This record gives sequence, C-alpha cells and structure tokens, in this order.
Amino acid sequence: MALDTRPHRLSLFLLAMALAGCANGLPPPRLTDADLRAAMATDLMGELTAADVAKLPANLDIVGSFTELGTCIDLHRADTSLAEEASSLDRWAELRARFGFGGLTGWRKPGPADGESLATGITERLAHTSARAILKISKRPISPGTRDGWLPTCTQRYWFDAPVYEGNFAFIERDSICGGLCGSGAILALEYRDGSWRLVGVAATWMA
Repeated sequence: MALDTRPHRLSLFLLAMALAGCANGLPPPRLTDADLRAAMATDLMGELTAADVAKLPANLDIVGSFTELGTCIDLHRADTSLAEEASSLDRWAELRARFGFGGLTGWRKPGPADGESLATGITERLAHTSARAILKISKRPISPGTRDGWLPTCTQRYWFDAPVYEGNFAFIERDSICGGLCGSGAILALEYRDGSWRLVGVAATWMA
C-alpha cells in the first residue's frame, strides 16, 4: 500500500516558504569598494545611461583620474556619517525621529549642483528613513570628528565618511574641498534594490 506523502509535502512547502521569508528579511550587504567608487562617479558625473556608459573608455578609473588631477580621495574616512545631525537631537526631536519625522529634506537627483528635485514618493521615504538613521546614530558613542591625515600636497580633497545603514538604504556624508574657501558637503543616499546598491539622492549640507 502506497504511503500518503501529502502531509510531508505540505511540511516541506511550508518550510521552504519560511526560509524564503527569512531570506527576504535579511539586511542588504555592506557597501563594497566598487559600490563606493560607483557612488562617487554618479555624484560627480550624474546618473549615466547605457549610452553614456558605452561612450566611456573601457579602462576609465574615475578615482585614479581625479587623483592624477591633484585631488586626494579617501572613500573610507573613519568619521561617522550623520554624526552632526545626531549630536543636535533634543528630546522633542528624538521623539519625532522615532516616528520617522525630522529627517533630511531637500533631496535632489545625483549629479550637478542644479540637479532636479526627486519625486515626492522617494523624497518622503528618504526623509523618514534618514530620521531613523539619525536616531540610531544618536544612541551610540560618536568619536570627535577629524579631518587630519591628509598629505600637505592635498589642496583638493574628496572623501566619504563611514556609511550608516537603515533598512535598504545607506547614508554617506560626502565632503569636498577644492582649495581656499571652495568646497561643498552633502549626504548621499544609496538604495539596495534588485541586487545592487545605487545612488538615488543627494541632500546638500554646506557650500563655500
């Protein structure tokens, strides 16, 4: 007499569904050097279309290219992104952040300084998610910021602070100095979607 294997099949199906659910709930992978370099390229050049990419030299190294132009680059500074925003949280701002309010605003598309504003949907998501990221940072010790460690010849500098992860987003503080009183700063928002990280928004923090 054949055994009824339907209950066992159902159990295996439920187990597979549970494992799939756990997999979907896993946090995204940490940013790699390749992800950071791609974010830098998008930040400086704007989001490239397939046609744009096809026109670029196959051996283009944007980090190396800017280094050759006299710009010192460090995509791994030890300072924590969003530290300044986290240090200024008062009790009322902390309460609002718990509900996703009081996050960063003014998000624009990556690229030139006059980049277009983002669609309302992604702007709201970035505002809510950045509020939670700032709250997360405020709950752990933050070491004093430092901008030393550069060679005297580094009159032009471009750097990333350590990313802060929240959900499927990573926030990176980016600063650049082009000599004298020339420079700018921004928070870069990267989203992990379809198996890869992509720079989706830039919020300016300062400009000189």
